[in-house]
Amino acid sequence: MDHAAVKAFHIAMCPLFAFGHLTSFLHISNKLAERGHKISFFLPKSSQPKLNHFNLHPDLIFIHPTCIKALHYCTISPATFGYLLSPERKLPSTEADLVDHPPSFPPSSIKLQLHEARRLASTAEEEFGKGVSFMERQLISITKCDAIVFKTCREMEGPYCDYLDSQLGKQILLAGPVLPEPPTSTLEEKWETWLVVSNPKQ
Repeated sequence: MDHAAVKAFHIAMCPLFAFGHLTSFLHISNKLAERGHKISFFLPKSSQPKLNHFNLHPDLIFIHPTCIKALHYCTISPATFGYLLSPERKLPSTEADLVDHPPSFPPSSIKLQLHEARRLASTAEEEFGKGVSFMERQLISITKCDAIVFKTCREMEGPYCDYLDSQLGKQILLAGPVLPEPPTSTLEEKWETWLVVSNPKQ
């Protein structure tokens, strides 16, 4: 095919911001640039130095670094997060460390039993991805994010949110309890009958 006869396009590339996706999209961009197409390639600012050498056509592939904020959405409560992952702790923690809360943790009755602490300490050291422990993965995400989001509200866990804010130096965003919407469908008759028979008082 005569590539010169093909109309040139200006193509925007906005891949998923994971390194494997970025490199794959950049390889495709190189192939398109060989055919005379212009590429506007959007990627995180921090990734640009790692990918510049893959750009074989800098006259046609224009890198546009973005400054998108990264949020760590945490599915455990601020109290649990502060108890287990506070910077006041030496991480990774041993089972003996986890029995008691960190020194400046808000006044609380939270205290782990030894068997609970043992299980958490061993889980933290389990591999969670090639050559990365579960704890290491959590700490990388927490360290590199711009803010941490919890599904709670200040009325429920305000002191623990303030504790994390002071310890992590990151903005703590509260999304509310995030309750599911009540179901709108009706229960099948056989299950409704079964529930009535099983729980006649309800």
